[in-house]
Amino acid sequence: MENILKLSSTGEQERLPRVDGGALDHSNWEYASRFTLRTGSRIQVLSAHDLQWVAAAGDYTELHTRNGAHLLRETMNSLEQKLDPARFARIHRSRIVSLAHIRELQALQNREYVVKLSDGSQHRSSRTYADRIERWLRTQH
Repeated sequence: MENILKLSSTGEQERLPRVDGGALDHSNWEYASRFTLRTGSRIQVLSAHDLQWVAAAGDYTELHTRNGAHLLRETMNSLEQKLDPARFARIHRSRIVSLAHIRELQALQNREYVVKLSDGSQHRSSRTYADRIERWLRTQH
């Protein structure tokens, strides 16, 4: 039986067993609620609620909050798995945005969008992730 890793709300990893030939039981799934960031001898704790958007930076990610950007040694794919998909959406291979911070979408050609966030930043989505944006749009009333 294979195991996968999940990040608990305390930031520690624990193993979840695979069930039913690879299907996961998501009923007890917990997404990361905070991240620890090391800068020299200083350790900061950043709440997932404070995230506005995330940018890829090689094997690192830049976590953007209203207080600035913080570098985390984590790939986009890994971080995306730890963020709650009800609150965050990947819109491009190099961007994840907080759905609560979306203020405007400008439709471009080929199902691409310019996503404008509450901090004034603008991010271009790609067709690859258009379904996620359009699914979110359908749930907004």
